[in-house]
Amino acid sequence: MALVALIAVAGAASAAAGSLAPSAALLADRTAAAATAGVYCLAGVPEALDLCFALTAGRIDTHVLMTLAVLGTLAIGSALEGALLLVLFHTSHAVEHALTARARGGLGDLAARVPDAATVLDAPTAGAEPDLATARSVAAADVAVGQLMLVRPGEQVALDGEVVWGEALVSSEHVTGEAMPTRVCAGARLPAGARDHDGALILAATAAASESTPARIARLTATAQAQRPQLRRWLDAFGEAYSRGVILAAAGAFAWLLASGVPLLGDGVSRGAAYRALGLLTAASPCALVAVPLAYVSAIAAIASRGVLVKGGRVLDALAACSTVALDKTGTLTTGVLVATSMLAPAAAAAHHRSASSMHSGGSAWAERVLARGSAEDAAALGAAVALSRLSRHPVSGALANLGASLGGRLPAVAVTDFRLIPGAGVEGAIARRGGKHIVRFGAADWAAAGLPPALRGEVAAAAARLGSGGAVSALVELGSPGDRPPLVRLFTFEDELRPNAAATVAALQRGIWRGRQASGDRMRVLMLTGDTAASARRVAAAAGIKDVQAGLAPEQKLAAVQAAREAGAGSARGAGVIMVGDGINDAPALAAADVGVAVADAPSDAAAAAADVLLLAGAGVTELPLLLRVAAQTRAVLTQNLVLAIGSIAALALPAVLGFIPLGVAVALHEGSTVVDGVPGGEAAVAAPVAAAVRAAADAGESGARGLSPGWVPAPTAA
Repeated sequence: MALVALIAVAGAASAAAGSLAPSAALLADRTAAAATAGVYCLAGVPEALDLCFALTAGRIDTHVLMTLAVLGTLAIGSALEGALLLVLFHTSHAVEHALTARARGGLGDLAARVPDAATVLDAPTAGAEPDLATARSVAAADVAVGQLMLVRPGEQVALDGEVVWGEALVSSEHVTGEAMPTRVCAGARLPAGARDHDGALILAATAAASESTPARIARLTATAQAQRPQLRRWLDAFGEAYSRGVILAAAGAFAWLLASGVPLLGDGVSRGAAYRALGLLTAASPCALVAVPLAYVSAIAAIASRGVLVKGGRVLDALAACSTVALDKTGTLTTGVLVATSMLAPAAAAAHHRSASSMHSGGSAWAERVLARGSAEDAAALGAAVALSRLSRHPVSGALANLGASLGGRLPAVAVTDFRLIPGAGVEGAIARRGGKHIVRFGAADWAAAGLPPALRGEVAAAAARLGSGGAVSALVELGSPGDRPPLVRLFTFEDELRPNAAATVAALQRGIWRGRQASGDRMRVLMLTGDTAASARRVAAAAGIKDVQAGLAPEQKLAAVQAAREAGAGSARGAGVIMVGDGINDAPALAAADVGVAVADAPSDAAAAAADVLLLAGAGVTELPLLLRVAAQTRAVLTQNLVLAIGSIAALALPAVLGFIPLGVAVALHEGSTVVDGVPGGEAAVAAPVAAAVRAAADAGESGARGLSPGWVPAPTAA
């Protein structure tokens, strides 16, 4: 802000000096000089130091070219124009940094969600129960391997460990990517960060804090980042070669002019060799290169308003060289929230088929059919399951509670008494039915059916096994029914719901229609990389239209899959780059190894954000990808167009500058952006304005792609 204020004061004072009285004009000139000097002190001195370091290291880039151009303006007494160039250069970089800083994170965030303290117990004597009275809190780093740790309901495991006592439902989504809790008991091994949902557990630490699962993932991520292909703006590479060429051309022109008899400093009639060489150097330093961050700033700002945060312009360029998109499942293609998809009697389970279409249903259509056309027993079972679920915080119970809310008053009223939560198993309570009170259990099938006759218990177990191959299953069982009446037994299935428009987004990527037209060069290979079970992964993949599926992957296996995908894409017309989209710590190594890592996050501080290049915060998951790719393509197209215009203006002015026909001040005017010289657009105006217009138009047109894609979605083309 200080630089902008100083250049504004300098420009206003300089412009006003010509129309003021002599005394006032002198004051205005001094004010302009002081403000200009302030710009050079704040921005010029650091640039001069950077120039010295760059030349010492043999590095010639647009920074060097810009600094030499500023020195050229000083040499001919056009200090104000040089100051303006400095301000434009520094402001564009500052704005880009401000826009991308929000999306940055550190690898230390990967383990931030793992507790840094553990509750430890003294080891009991042989054959004795653990003594909870010895529980005390210590730093996780001080816990030795083999020491006992107490984990209460709702707490996270501080260190990798093996369960030695207790039973509970535990989720480990940061490692597997699957949020569905599983039942654990003695002998189960849990990673640090696993969350205990309902029962007390005692574990023996199996690894020190420095060797815990999150710590190993963080190290794996850091290694992957160090070995990944470095993101580089294509204009950076062009700018280096171009800058060297301009400097060599200026030096060659200077030598040629001297050899041709042109005086070094001029003779009062014609301009000297030094003056003309500076004219070539200055004219050939277009703001299309020097202030190129303005183009990326326009793109980054346009999509940031839609919850897409990009860590710098290099990411937009890298997207254009990617031919493969690797997608995590839970939280990326799916919402990460369970929905109830069916209710069946055990005998009907054999004929039931979990179809991919059920993932699009939203979870209430089947329940409405049960209430409208089902038996009284079906309605009673649904009402009892919802009533019990309203008293529990388990994800499965949450799905049924949400279902009950959507059905409103159509459910039969069921009053629950004597409610109990059984850690690691489920819930039970007494309900009034058939003229009496009956205990009803809802939860794990083996636990719920434990009180049934052996034959029926076996039938429930077989049905649950069949249904559970593609998702979660819970059983509702009525205990203590009279002998002449069969007990009420129903099995409920649950799915992780597919995100709206996820299938249409995948189709757009595969068919190459995300840029407004179907183009074979835009087609991308889409694959799924997930830590979830193969059956669940295949169902989600079928619903989303993905044929290439790799399931049951640990974090290091996802990383290897990304590297293999890069090798497989070596012959693609777009390039061998890989885009990885994920949402958890388990995805961090793969995000870091990919050419472009895209994290689906609730906030920039989420664990996956530290390893990613792009954050999707809008809650639409993978459905934001077409918008991101389209904006990246538009940005590159507009930059290319403006680069052609800039080089054209250079070609038109370079020879007259060398021959001495054009004053150096005219060449300097090319840096002022809004100035038009002989009908040639200035650098900044040629870059920033079209990018802002085109990118915002692309974002507006692409909003249907992010929010309301249909399988035939083809956005209208946007002119650059």
